[in-house]
Amino acid sequence: MLFNKALHAAPAHNLAFKQAPVFFVAYTIWLSVALLNTSNFSVYFGHNNILYYFSVFLFIISEIIFINDLSLLDVIVAFVLIIFNLQTYFWGHEDLLAFSILLFCGRKILFADIAKCTIFVQTFVSIFIIISSFCGLIPSTTNIRANGVIRYSLGFSYVTYPSYVFLNVVLLWLYLRKSLISYIELGIFAILNSALLVVTNARNGCGLIYIVLFSALLLKVFPSFNFPEIIKKFFISCFVLFASIFFLLVILFSKFSENSVLIFINKIFSDRLRYSSYAFENFGIPIIGGYRYNLVEHGLTLDSSYIRIIYDHGLVFALTIVALFTLLMKKAVDSNDNFLIIALFIVAAHSMFDAQLISFQHNTFLFLLLSVVSLDKFDHLKELITKKYRPKHLSS
Repeated sequence: MLFNKALHAAPAHNLAFKQAPVFFVAYTIWLSVALLNTSNFSVYFGHNNILYYFSVFLFIISEIIFINDLSLLDVIVAFVLIIFNLQTYFWGHEDLLAFSILLFCGRKILFADIAKCTIFVQTFVSIFIIISSFCGLIPSTTNIRANGVIRYSLGFSYVTYPSYVFLNVVLLWLYLRKSLISYIELGIFAILNSALLVVTNARNGCGLIYIVLFSALLLKVFPSFNFPEIIKKFFISCFVLFASIFFLLVILFSKFSENSVLIFINKIFSDRLRYSSYAFENFGIPIIGGYRYNLVEHGLTLDSSYIRIIYDHGLVFALTIVALFTLLMKKAVDSNDNFLIIALFIVAAHSMFDAQLISFQHNTFLFLLLSVVSLDKFDHLKELITKKYRPKHLSS
């Protein structure tokens, strides 16, 4: 039967390389092209190319192979993703197809193997891009700060993109290695990060990598460390907290842009408050679908993920993503998975400054989102609603 899985089972993340080779071939192709499209190789690929279409074909094949394992929960997840795609199609401009395909098709794949595959592909492709830049096959974009500091992109389309990739690789490596990570590995990462900071001057990404490495060092020295309850509560609320803080700062800046404190904070955020407040004042806050025009093409770049998602896909979708990440963080805290806690905290913090929250090529932990979804919660809610509105003579 179609729904031969237990109806109350959450999506199982248990299929390894050997059990799902088609998925990993599809993911490798998609990830390679996605990364190349963040480099100056994008002129040869673009978002409409045969390799993307071929990877989608393979993702579909991978689902057909396991069609007999389809559960009711899978159908519900697919339905919700279709609704989110329809709302962006009818009211917005930025589709959610790649996000939906990867999230759905990766729901039953062993995350550790996805992480290993991602590390390998991102390392190989990044080295290829950097060498190609040094050899003159592609140009290296440069950017000059107001203070005269020259920043190099190493062949990527923008100077911060290499730090996105390296941060993701470091987080995945530490998540896999945990307290087994060696001091030599931490030292190598620190040296590479320092070199990346000098060349790209990507202060946000590289600064967070230093924090991650220092945290990993502490967790290696104290492997059984347990965060105090108040810190755990902070971690659980960090996605909601950071999104709310940035949202509030943008609103305040739009009302009191001459305030010296807000001017100072805006400087820390590299003018992100000004750009976001301009969007609020001129385009409103789209509830569903996102804004119908691409703001980047109109000269307005919104770097904060929390704000960018609203204009790309609508407030409802943004709140859904924040809620899922909050549940995932709670799951990590409840299981005392310190390395996952640190990784998710860094993602939450980085999302205030850069737009990588729902980008699978920069945030592989998205594959874990559906691990928090269960029909048990749905059934409990349905039971409460039924009990509340059931006629009294049937309740007795």
